[in-house]
Amino acid sequence: MRFIPAILLFVFLYTGCVPDAVTDINTNDPDTVLQYKNNISALYGKGSKIAKDNTGAYLVSNIIWKDSLGVTQSLDSLRGKKVLLNFWAIWCVPCESEMKDLQAVADTKDVTVIGICTLDFKSSLFDRAKLYAESRQLKFQMVTDPNSYLYANYGGTGTEVPWSFAIDRSGHIAQKLIGAQTKDVFLSVFNRIP
Repeated sequence: MRFIPAILLFVFLYTGCVPDAVTDINTNDPDTVLQYKNNISALYGKGSKIAKDNTGAYLVSNIIWKDSLGVTQSLDSLRGKKVLLNFWAIWCVPCESEMKDLQAVADTKDVTVIGICTLDFKSSLFDRAKLYAESRQLKFQMVTDPNSYLYANYGGTGTEVPWSFAIDRSGHIAQKLIGAQTKDVFLSVFNRIP
């Protein structure tokens, strides 16, 4: 009996049971689908400031969050993938206009999209971000940044949102995009990243 947790952990790790896309989960279980669909998480810690590495390129600040299935994730764990990191706010009208395009980019499966909900100091940010994602059927990962620490660490001042970072496979910032963008603009940027 005392070996059951160890055996289950081994099976879990060996079989790779952690879903990384909606198609990998049991779509017959509506609770799991809903849980994954509402993939809103809170930022762990503050992240660090963006810094140049020894080549002079800007390396992104790591972000750590726990996804809606309870698995700890990080920006560093996405090395080897192209990532679109988008800073947005619930009250932001241009952010609203960009959301469908962000979801369309995420749907291509060529780019991992992470939305950072920030610039909002109300205590209910997590719940409001979840409701926002539900009502717009947004499935890409969103991380709440209730104290705007991450926003500041990535160079945000004032209230300028939306803005995005195109991150290459090595974890470096390939391009910063200021203002609302379209799917075509995002994909054009990522098509230039090897």
